[in-house]
Amino acid sequence: MLYNLTDNAVKVTRNGRIVLEAAEEGGGAVLVISDSGPGMRADLMQWFNTGDAMDSPIAGGGIGLMIVKELAQAMGLHVAVTAAAGQGSRFTIWFPGERGVH
Repeated sequence: MLYNLTDNAVKVTRNGRIVLEAAEEGGGAVLVISDSGPGMRADLMQWFNTGDAMDSPIAGGGIGLMIVKELAQAMGLHVAVTAAAGQGSRFTIWFPGERGVH
């Protein structure tokens, strides 16, 4: 997941920034991958945050995000993306603590 999200950020960011951050949160951990690229399409962001992994709007969305979404679900992780046109994307992965809460 980390490789795919970082690789995607590198592919879309020109003359900008890619930042990876990690912190403890709620007894678990949070990892954030953000970039200053063009931002993610609204329909792709909506699908990633709420849709079924197999119903990806593939055009411009590739299989990598489907894999990230499915792996996160299989591992019991929560992943979400926020984005703004021209201002980049921010993927956040929450790793649960001992009680499974993020």
